[in-house]
Order: sequence, then C-alpha cells, then structure tokens
Amino acid sequence: MLTTKYEGTSGVREHIMMMSDMAHKLKGLDMEISDGFLVHFIMTSLPARFNAFKINYNTQKDKWSMSELIAMCVHEEERLKLEQPKVAYIATTKSVKRNGNFKGESSKVQKANSNTVSSPNVSKGQSCCKFCHNKGHLQRDCSKFKEWLAKKGFMLPIPHMDSLQSSG
Repeated sequence: MLTTKYEGTSGVREHIMMMSDMAHKLKGLDMEISDGFLVHFIMTSLPARFNAFKINYNTQKDKWSMSELIAMCVHEEERLKLEQPKVAYIATTKSVKRNGNFKGESSKVQKANSNTVSSPNVSKGQSCCKFCHNKGHLQRDCSKFKEWLAKKGFMLPIPHMDSLQSSG
C-alpha cells in the first residue's frame, strides 16, 4: 500500500477505491489505518501532475474525509485533462519495394545477400567511395568530395608537417 502509485490507466476514483479496499483488508488483520493516514497515503500515491493540488491540500487547515477526497481528486483529474493540449502524432515511413512474398522470403534473401557482399557494385575486398561511387578509394580520399567541401566553404584538414617535409 505504501508503494502503490496512480498510473493513470484507470480513473483516480478507482485508484482511491482500490487503496481504500486495501486499508479495509488491513483492518481485518488488526492493522487499522485511520482515515487521516489513508488520505495521506493516497495523496502521496498521486503523480507529479497533481503537485499543485497536493500543495493546496497541505496548506488548508481542514482535512478531507474519504468522500471529499474522491470528489476533489476527480475534479482535479478532469481539470488536468482539460488543460492538456490536443495533439495528434503522425508517423510517416518511406515506402520500400520488397522482393518476394510477405511470409519472410524476402528477409531470408536479404540476410543471405548481406552476409556475402555489402553492396551490389562492390566485390569483396575493394573499397567504394560513397560520394562518387567509384571503386578503389574511400570518400575521405575522394578529390571530387574535397572539391565539393571547398565549394561549400568547409575547411579541409591540414596535412601533418611530416608528410609536407617528405614530399618537398
């Protein structure tokens, strides 16, 4: 009962009634919990979105009965629902053309291909530039890529002094 938290899956009324039922069962085991403690346990089980509500309760001199607590919590939950913005999330995906049927045949073919060759243009052991797609060099060594970077205003790394001295 002490670790029970309101998750928001059902209404706050159901949550309070469940905690009240737990307290009633404890009473049958000679572990009676007063209404004041039960209200305290219920208030601490409410999530952070009820913080202003909890502060308001704690600043009042009068303490609530269970029926008052239920009414006030339900009212607060309705108020919080009204404050939440109405948002719709849209997810888009890129359509992918699949080969084979939809019963897993295409995934088996893709796994077999991915184990042997990383790209249809590249045979084993040869590197391929991702910029110009020519075999034999990588993108970082591509002269066309370096020209494009310079044209866009990106700074190219300065070679080490050792390589300058050995070339000159």
